[in-house]
Amino acid sequence: TEVAERGVFLNDLNPTVMYLAHRKGWSAKRRDLTPTWLAARAREGAAFVAAPTAAVPDTVLTMGRAAWSADGDYLVLRFGEAYRE
Repeated sequence: TEVAERGVFLNDLNPTVMYLAHRKGWSAKRRDLTPTWLAARAREGAAFVAAPTAAVPDTVLTMGRAAWSADGDYLVLRFGEAYRE
């Protein structure tokens, strides 16, 4: 992802990860990872969601293109254009 892009970070509302990564966006809890909540963040300017793979429901994986970490434990999902309009 580009540094200027804003994202949703599953971090139990602790902004440390965003701070250390020099990113802006939204902190989320696991219960927030629903297509409705994430689509609202995408309309507000979020380009991606970053979260542990095990925390992401299958319904969210259909919202865009996902890339996993080398060990498969973490993913970054870039929202499709339909969600960012």
